[in-house]
Amino acid sequence: MFDLNINDVSEDDIGTYFCGIVKANVVEFGSGTLLLFQAEKIKWQLQTEMVFKDREYSTVQCSLQAVTESCSGEHSVYWFRHGSNKSRPEIIYTHGNRSDQCKTDSDGGSPTWTCVYDLPRSYTRHSDGGTYYCAVAACGEILFGNGTKVDVEGMNFYKTGDLLE
Repeated sequence: MFDLNINDVSEDDIGTYFCGIVKANVVEFGSGTLLLFQAEKIKWQLQTEMVFKDREYSTVQCSLQAVTESCSGEHSVYWFRHGSNKSRPEIIYTHGNRSDQCKTDSDGGSPTWTCVYDLPRSYTRHSDGGTYYCAVAACGEILFGNGTKVDVEGMNFYKTGDLLE
């Protein structure tokens, strides 16, 4: 009987481990053992809001704040719009690896990272109206933000909904 000991298990250790025995120049492997790793639950908050840069320009902004010990890698951002004439939201824009828009702060304990994303579009046509949502995929989870309702006719903006997980 042979034992394999792994100290300080981390996500890098995930995989299937096999024991092999050499008999007469032939290697025989056992069935293997799968090692999984359960990371800690991430505490995060995602908020969508309308931000006015000046009188002529405004943008929908998505802000993510996460507190985590082990997850600060790549993540993706998705933008959805639910127009008044649509039965369901539609994807309108995606960002691939957007980790470059994040800042990390480890003052006071657990590392906190904050990311801010702007939706690159203008809001001038009636068809630009609707409720805008952002979603962030990171650390094996997807978090949906609250919505921001954009009424282009009167250029009114409303915060809608609560945080969805």
